[in-house]
Amino acid sequence: MSRKIGTGKRIPDNSPRGVALIMVLLAVLVLSTLTAAIVFTTRAETLSAYNYRIVSQAEYAAWAGIQRAVNYFNSAAYVPVTPVNAPVNYDVSIYSIKPSDIYYSNDSGVACIAGCTTLNAPVVLTTAGGSNYPIAGTVTSFVNALNSQTLTAAAGHTGNFTVTAQLMDYHTVNNEFFPAINLQPFEVWKVTSTPWSWRGSSHRSIYPSSPMPCPAPVT
Repeated sequence: MSRKIGTGKRIPDNSPRGVALIMVLLAVLVLSTLTAAIVFTTRAETLSAYNYRIVSQAEYAAWAGIQRAVNYFNSAAYVPVTPVNAPVNYDVSIYSIKPSDIYYSNDSGVACIAGCTTLNAPVVLTTAGGSNYPIAGTVTSFVNALNSQTLTAAAGHTGNFTVTAQLMDYHTVNNEFFPAINLQPFEVWKVTSTPWSWRGSSHRSIYPSSPMPCPAPVT
Protein backbone atom coordinates (compact mmCIF):
# COMPACT_ATOMS: atom_id res chain seq x y z
CA MET A 1 0.00 0.00 0.00
CA SER A 2 1.29 3.48 -0.73
CA ARG A 3 0.21 7.05 -0.15
CA LYS A 4 0.62 10.20 -2.24
CA ILE A 5 2.63 13.19 -0.98
CA GLY A 6 2.83 16.76 -2.24
CA THR A 7 5.67 16.08 -4.67
CA GLY A 8 3.43 13.71 -6.67
CA LYS A 9 5.41 10.64 -5.64
CA ARG A 10 4.02 7.65 -3.80
CA ILE A 11 5.93 6.15 -0.92
CA PRO A 12 5.22 2.79 0.79
CA ASP A 13 2.80 2.77 3.71
CA ASN A 14 4.42 0.84 6.59
CA SER A 15 1.28 0.86 8.77
CA PRO A 16 0.75 -2.52 10.63
CA ARG A 17 -3.01 -2.41 10.17
CA GLY A 18 -3.05 -5.08 7.40
CA VAL A 19 -0.83 -7.46 9.38
CA ALA A 20 -3.10 -7.23 12.42
CA LEU A 21 -6.11 -8.20 10.34
CA ILE A 22 -4.32 -11.28 8.99
CA MET A 23 -3.29 -12.32 12.51
CA VAL A 24 -6.86 -12.00 13.76
CA LEU A 25 -8.13 -14.14 10.89
CA LEU A 26 -5.49 -16.81 11.59
CA ALA A 27 -6.38 -16.84 15.28
CA VAL A 28 -10.08 -17.26 14.46
CA LEU A 29 -9.21 -20.15 12.12
CA VAL A 30 -7.11 -21.91 14.75
CA LEU A 31 -9.75 -21.49 17.44
CA SER A 32 -12.47 -22.76 15.09
CA THR A 33 -10.39 -25.83 14.25
CA LEU A 34 -9.76 -26.59 17.93
CA THR A 35 -13.44 -26.18 18.74
CA ALA A 36 -14.46 -28.55 15.95
CA ALA A 37 -11.87 -31.11 17.12
CA ILE A 38 -13.16 -30.97 20.70
CA VAL A 39 -16.76 -31.39 19.57
CA PHE A 40 -15.83 -34.36 17.34
CA THR A 41 -13.78 -36.04 20.09
CA THR A 42 -16.56 -35.60 22.64
CA ARG A 43 -19.14 -37.07 20.29
CA ALA A 44 -16.88 -40.00 19.39
CA GLU A 45 -16.30 -40.81 23.06
CA THR A 46 -20.03 -40.62 23.75
CA LEU A 47 -20.82 -43.02 20.90
CA SER A 48 -18.02 -45.35 22.01
CA ALA A 49 -19.40 -45.50 25.54
CA TYR A 50 -22.90 -46.12 24.18
CA ASN A 51 -21.68 -48.95 21.94
CA TYR A 52 -19.77 -50.50 24.84
CA ARG A 53 -22.94 -50.47 26.93
CA ILE A 54 -24.93 -52.09 24.13
CA VAL A 55 -22.33 -54.84 23.63
CA SER A 56 -22.11 -55.50 27.38
CA GLN A 57 -25.89 -55.77 27.67
CA ALA A 58 -26.01 -58.17 24.74
CA GLU A 59 -23.24 -60.34 26.16
CA TYR A 60 -24.83 -60.64 29.59
CA ALA A 61 -28.23 -61.37 28.04
CA ALA A 62 -26.66 -64.15 25.95
CA TRP A 63 -24.95 -65.72 28.95
CA ALA A 64 -28.22 -65.53 30.87
CA GLY A 65 -29.83 -67.61 28.12
CA ILE A 66 -27.06 -70.19 28.37
CA GLN A 67 -27.41 -70.42 32.15
CA ARG A 68 -31.15 -70.93 31.86
CA ALA A 69 -30.56 -73.68 29.30
CA VAL A 70 -28.10 -75.38 31.67
CA ASN A 71 -30.69 -75.19 34.44
CA TYR A 72 -33.27 -76.74 32.12
CA PHE A 73 -31.07 -79.71 31.13
CA ASN A 74 -30.35 -80.36 34.81
CA SER A 75 -34.02 -80.23 35.78
CA ALA A 76 -36.73 -82.90 35.87
CA ALA A 77 -38.47 -81.14 32.96
CA TYR A 78 -35.88 -82.46 30.51
CA VAL A 79 -36.59 -86.00 29.32
CA PRO A 80 -33.71 -87.56 27.35
CA VAL A 81 -33.88 -90.52 25.00
CA THR A 82 -33.50 -93.67 27.08
CA PRO A 83 -30.73 -96.21 26.41
CA VAL A 84 -33.39 -98.66 25.19
CA ASN A 85 -34.56 -96.20 22.52
CA ALA A 86 -31.12 -94.85 21.64
CA PRO A 87 -30.50 -97.22 18.67
CA VAL A 88 -34.05 -96.54 17.45
CA ASN A 89 -33.88 -92.73 17.45
CA TYR A 90 -30.18 -91.93 17.14
CA ASP A 91 -27.31 -92.91 14.88
CA VAL A 92 -25.35 -94.89 17.49
CA SER A 93 -23.20 -97.99 17.66
CA ILE A 94 -22.83 -100.62 20.35
CA TYR A 95 -19.57 -101.49 22.10
CA SER A 96 -18.29 -104.90 21.03
CA ILE A 97 -17.12 -105.89 24.53
CA LYS A 98 -20.12 -105.66 26.79
CA PRO A 99 -21.87 -107.01 29.80
CA SER A 100 -24.91 -105.18 28.41
CA ASP A 101 -25.86 -102.98 25.47
CA ILE A 102 -23.87 -99.76 25.86
CA TYR A 103 -24.12 -97.31 22.98
CA TYR A 104 -22.06 -94.40 21.66
CA SER A 105 -22.81 -91.86 18.93
CA ASN A 106 -21.07 -92.33 15.60
CA ASP A 107 -20.39 -88.65 14.93
CA SER A 108 -19.82 -85.43 16.83
CA GLY A 109 -23.21 -83.95 16.19
CA VAL A 110 -25.72 -86.74 16.81
CA ALA A 111 -28.09 -87.48 13.92
CA CYS A 112 -31.73 -88.41 14.44
CA ILE A 113 -32.80 -91.45 12.39
CA ALA A 114 -36.39 -91.89 13.62
CA GLY A 115 -39.10 -89.95 15.42
CA CYS A 116 -37.85 -86.46 14.47
CA THR A 117 -39.29 -83.94 12.07
CA THR A 118 -36.24 -84.20 9.81
CA LEU A 119 -34.48 -87.56 9.60
CA ASN A 120 -30.70 -87.97 9.30
CA ALA A 121 -30.34 -84.41 10.56
CA PRO A 122 -28.78 -83.03 13.77
CA VAL A 123 -30.71 -83.36 17.02
CA VAL A 124 -31.72 -79.81 17.94
CA LEU A 125 -33.85 -78.06 20.53
CA THR A 126 -34.59 -74.39 19.89
CA THR A 127 -36.92 -71.62 20.98
CA ALA A 128 -36.82 -70.10 17.49
CA GLY A 129 -38.95 -72.85 15.94
CA GLY A 130 -37.67 -75.89 14.06
CA SER A 131 -36.66 -78.27 16.86
CA ASN A 132 -35.58 -81.71 15.71
CA TYR A 133 -36.03 -84.04 18.68
CA PRO A 134 -37.78 -87.43 18.95
CA ILE A 135 -39.77 -86.67 22.14
CA ALA A 136 -42.51 -84.10 21.56
CA GLY A 137 -42.96 -83.44 25.27
CA THR A 138 -39.32 -82.44 25.63
CA VAL A 139 -39.65 -80.00 22.74
CA THR A 140 -42.67 -78.42 24.44
CA SER A 141 -41.01 -78.19 27.85
CA PHE A 142 -37.85 -76.67 26.33
CA VAL A 143 -39.86 -73.95 24.60
CA ASN A 144 -41.96 -73.30 27.71
CA ALA A 145 -38.88 -73.00 29.88
CA LEU A 146 -36.85 -70.72 27.63
CA ASN A 147 -39.07 -68.98 25.07
CA SER A 148 -40.00 -65.31 25.64
CA GLN A 149 -38.23 -65.23 28.98
CA THR A 150 -37.55 -61.65 30.10
CA LEU A 151 -34.47 -60.45 31.93
CA THR A 152 -35.12 -57.58 34.31
CA ALA A 153 -32.38 -55.18 35.40
CA ALA A 154 -32.26 -51.90 37.28
CA ALA A 155 -33.98 -48.72 36.10
CA GLY A 156 -36.67 -50.60 34.21
CA HIS A 157 -34.33 -52.19 31.66
CA THR A 158 -35.39 -55.56 30.22
CA GLY A 159 -33.97 -57.95 27.64
CA ASN A 160 -34.64 -61.32 26.02
CA PHE A 161 -32.90 -63.96 23.94
CA THR A 162 -33.33 -67.08 21.81
CA VAL A 163 -31.62 -70.35 22.69
CA THR A 164 -30.62 -73.25 20.43
CA ALA A 165 -29.10 -76.48 21.71
CA GLN A 166 -27.52 -79.16 19.51
CA LEU A 167 -26.77 -82.67 20.79
CA MET A 168 -23.06 -83.22 20.11
CA ASP A 169 -22.50 -86.58 21.84
CA TYR A 170 -24.61 -89.40 23.22
CA HIS A 171 -23.57 -92.58 24.94
CA THR A 172 -24.85 -94.80 27.69
CA VAL A 173 -23.09 -95.55 30.96
CA ASN A 174 -23.68 -98.06 33.73
CA ASN A 175 -24.67 -96.21 36.87
CA GLU A 176 -24.15 -99.26 39.11
CA PHE A 177 -21.28 -101.49 40.21
CA PHE A 178 -21.09 -104.57 38.02
CA PRO A 179 -22.73 -107.08 37.94
CA ALA A 180 -25.66 -104.75 38.66
CA ILE A 181 -26.79 -102.93 35.52
CA ASN A 182 -28.47 -99.50 35.51
CA LEU A 183 -27.90 -97.85 32.16
CA GLN A 184 -28.22 -94.07 31.98
CA PRO A 185 -27.73 -91.65 29.06
CA PHE A 186 -24.76 -89.30 29.05
CA GLU A 187 -25.09 -86.32 26.70
CA VAL A 188 -23.09 -83.31 25.59
CA TRP A 189 -25.07 -80.33 24.27
CA LYS A 190 -23.77 -77.22 22.56
CA VAL A 191 -25.94 -74.29 23.60
CA THR A 192 -26.01 -71.06 21.60
CA SER A 193 -27.79 -68.07 23.09
CA THR A 194 -28.52 -64.99 20.98
CA PRO A 195 -29.68 -61.67 22.52
CA TRP A 196 -32.33 -60.09 20.35
CA SER A 197 -33.46 -57.01 22.21
CA TRP A 198 -32.73 -54.83 25.20
CA ARG A 199 -35.18 -52.15 26.21
CA GLY A 200 -34.83 -49.29 28.63
CA SER A 201 -36.55 -46.12 29.62
CA SER A 202 -34.49 -44.08 27.18
CA HIS A 203 -33.37 -46.46 24.43
CA ARG A 204 -34.15 -49.65 22.56
CA SER A 205 -31.59 -51.77 20.76
CA ILE A 206 -32.36 -54.63 18.38
CA TYR A 207 -29.84 -57.24 17.10
CA PRO A 208 -31.48 -59.07 14.19
CA SER A 209 -28.70 -58.57 11.64
CA SER A 210 -25.60 -59.14 13.78
CA PRO A 211 -26.45 -61.36 16.75
CA MET A 212 -23.85 -62.30 19.33
CA PRO A 213 -24.04 -66.07 19.88
CA CYS A 214 -22.41 -67.50 23.01
CA PRO A 215 -21.91 -71.26 22.69
CA ALA A 216 -21.26 -73.44 25.71
CA PRO A 217 -21.12 -77.23 26.17
CA VAL A 218 -23.57 -78.81 28.58
CA THR A 219 -22.93 -82.30 29.88
